[in-house]
Amino acid sequence: LASKLPFFGTMGMSILGGVAHNLGQLLVAAFIVGNTSILYYLGILLVVGAVSGAVVGIMAGVLLKRV
Repeated sequence: LASKLPFFGTMGMSILGGVAHNLGQLLVAAFIVGNTSILYYLGILLVVGAVSGAVVGIMAGVLLKRV
């Protein structure tokens, strides 16, 4: 869905993917554990997901230029 937006390039898609992945894992973990206290990690995991997504986006951008 986000790939159809003109301002979402490789970097934006990678950041969105990193954040969505961490959010999904945290929601599933809260469901399995049966305790929503695990959602207190959401803030730090969103930051980590965005940073790691940016790193992957940079590497993908470099790789796409060379291919």
